[in-house]
Amino acid sequence: MLTKNGAETAEKGTKTHQHRRIALDPDTIAVLTEHRQRWKTRVASLGLSLSDEAFVFSLTPDGSKSVKPDTVTQRYGRLAARLGIATTIHKLRHFSATELIAAGVDPRTVGGRLGHAGGGSTTLRVYSAWVAESDQRAANMLATRMPSRPVAVDRIERAKTQPEAPYEKIAAGIRKQILDGALAPRSPAPTQKEIRETHDVSAGTANRVVELLKEWKLVEASRGRRAVVLRPPAEEVQKPEPVTEPTSPASDGEGAELLDLRLFCLGENVRTFTAEAAPGDPAQLRRLLTNAARRHGGKDVDPADYELEVRRAGAAELITTFAAL
Repeated sequence: MLTKNGAETAEKGTKTHQHRRIALDPDTIAVLTEHRQRWKTRVASLGLSLSDEAFVFSLTPDGSKSVKPDTVTQRYGRLAARLGIATTIHKLRHFSATELIAAGVDPRTVGGRLGHAGGGSTTLRVYSAWVAESDQRAANMLATRMPSRPVAVDRIERAKTQPEAPYEKIAAGIRKQILDGALAPRSPAPTQKEIRETHDVSAGTANRVVELLKEWKLVEASRGRRAVVLRPPAEEVQKPEPVTEPTSPASDGEGAELLDLRLFCLGENVRTFTAEAAPGDPAQLRRLLTNAARRHGGKDVDPADYELEVRRAGAAELITTFAAL
């Protein structure tokens, strides 16, 4: 154990000068293993190695010196205060004993874990095999009464549907425009300058917006060239519910099939929908374009201002671009 004498820290034996081992639950072992692996990685980057005798917690790179007891006490106190828990690090022993006994662990095993004299020492000598097994059950039982470890969340995936930071919210809005078809594949993506001016944000925030869109593989950008929109992954595209548009009576629907249609007004994508029609029948396509244009601009709209991109449902290849000339 560690003791402090003025500014110096030293190791000394326990009150009974005995060594003892206690079992650890799997979650605690996982935490300590991850901690040591991170430490090894950092030490290796400095050209050093981590000794098996290194302290588990240390402020020196190689773990040669322990953390001072007062440091641990103070950091634990600040943590407890931040969580609103009235406790001290010394009370952890009482917590452990209380929780184990409340969970039904026998007092001899509890005493053995805490190093209590008397019945505990006798039990360890006479029933060592039985106590070792019971001690492992005690470790696992204590673990079940602790809160579960938090699950790691992928920040990049989370930002798609639950954006938090300002740059995430802006990127999520642009992502929706791409998925909805308002920003078509290979069209120019919003520049950092446009993002700054539109959303009144800093250059750094605008840069993070573009980087996040690149992480989502929705934008392709290279030095010296303007970024362009990429075709979103098929699994992310929200397919519109089929809308049955009237077909030409003259054709009687002959050759009709389900089509994905994009309506453009003066070059701007204003609507995406699905309908059944024969892709090679101008009369059917004219009717679809006219009806869609009126839904967008009203009954007095000029269909000549509109174009219709025609694709087979679920296919990327363009069949034709139809204009009502």
